[in-house]
Order: sequence, then structure tokens, then C-alpha cells
Amino acid sequence: MLVPLSVVLTDSERIGMNRFQEIVAGFRQPDLTEGKLHAVENDQGVLGDDLPDTVGPDVDDPRWVDPIGLEDEGSYMPQDGLLGGSLGLGTTEDTGVHSMSGISDALKLVENDAKAGQKKDGSWAPHTSAEGGTDTIGYGHKLTASEDKSGKISIGGSTYDVDNVPDDAIDTLLEEDIATKKKELAKTIKDWDKLDETHKDILTNIAFNIGTSGAKKFKKLLKAMVAGDETGVQKEMVTSYKDKKGVRHKLQKRADDVYSMLKG
Repeated sequence: MLVPLSVVLTDSERIGMNRFQEIVAGFRQPDLTEGKLHAVENDQGVLGDDLPDTVGPDVDDPRWVDPIGLEDEGSYMPQDGLLGGSLGLGTTEDTGVHSMSGISDALKLVENDAKAGQKKDGSWAPHTSAEGGTDTIGYGHKLTASEDKSGKISIGGSTYDVDNVPDDAIDTLLEEDIATKKKELAKTIKDWDKLDETHKDILTNIAFNIGTSGAKKFKKLLKAMVAGDETGVQKEMVTSYKDKKGVRHKLQKRADDVYSMLKG
């Protein structure tokens, strides 16, 4: 007698399976070649107080200065899921936060689930950034001007050729980038110390997507976080962008995937 097996999937495995099913079904991302990035404050697409119509580069991050070749704010766009890459980056010390495995796994999924740039031997090389400018490597790390020019990247105290970065070093690079974003957010978010770690991770995801300066403008989200309003948090954490035709596309799946993995 055959007994059917009951297979229990983790949130990460379930979301990954959903991604696979989307690919099989012919899922396609909207055209991002000339889009503009926006931060959405609610389901109706109403922007928050003082939030500009277009959120450009993270002006608080010195690595977003002109040398990376993206002087036109209209060229900044998110890269979600299958496209890989992101607008969030960084490389400084840890800030004493809790284990980053949750946010790391979530960012791996939404930033580069397709593992663009990973070679058959497991090592990594840069891949084209959807928003233009310098290439992106790993999970949302956009090469700096110096990294792009020298062809070298420093990770965890070691230096690698950008065209041959070991898989474990890419994981370390992501952890360094997360630590940098959290450090920047701690300086710019007034109520940062009042937030629990999951909410800090949600803001870190937004900072990866649209930069620190964009994340701090999510006033309704921050209010919901401080109040412990999880329904409000899920509603207000969604980012979006406009394509070249001016049509707004919400990154609802990115928000849902991140929230599910962090709260699961």
C-alpha cells in the first residue's frame, strides 16, 4: 500500500515555487528600460506628505554621486525579482543588529532570484543594471565608479576581480550592504530605535529598492510601525515605478514576498 507523503514547504520554498510557476506561465516584468521610480504610500497610489512625484538617487549615500554615471533622475528604476539588482547598496561596518538571515534571504529572493551573473562554477560576475549606469553584481550591489574602473572589489577584507567573485563572498557583500543601509537609516529615521527588528528589516528592503532618502519619506508606514499596526504596515510598504509611458506599476509582489519571509 502506498502512503502519500505530506510535504511542508518553508515560506522561502513556497515563494520560490510561486516564482517558478510564474516563469513557466510566461510571466513577464513590465518594460523597465526607461522607467521612473516612485514611492507609493497606499493602495490608491497616493503619495505621502512631501514625497516628490519621482524619487531619484539616494542623495544621502555618497556612492550615488555623479561618477557612477546616472545623472538623470528619470533613469533610476527598481529591479525586482527576475531582473535582479537594486538601487540600494553600501559597504560599511555592522551596526550591532540581530542575525540578518531573514532580511538576507528576502533580499536574495526579490533582488536577484534568477541569480543573474552567477556562472556554472558558482562564482559571480557583474550583470547589466536595468536602470543603466554601472553594472550590478550579486544581490543588488551596483558597482561604484572605482570598482567599475579598477575591475576589483573589496569584500570582507579581501579583494577580488569583479568578474570572478566567489559565492560566499557575494553573501558577505550582501551582509555588508545591509549593515550600511541600516546604519544610514538609523541616522535618518527619527523613530528608528522604537522599531522592532522586523520593521527595521522592512525599511531596509525599501532602502535597497529606492534608497535611504526615499525610505525615510514613508511617513504613513513609519506611523503604522510605531503604532504596531501590521495591517497598515503591509499596506504602506509597497513601492512602485513609472514606465516610459508614464504608467505606474506597483511592486506588490516584492512587498508581499518580503513581508511573508520576515514575519513567517
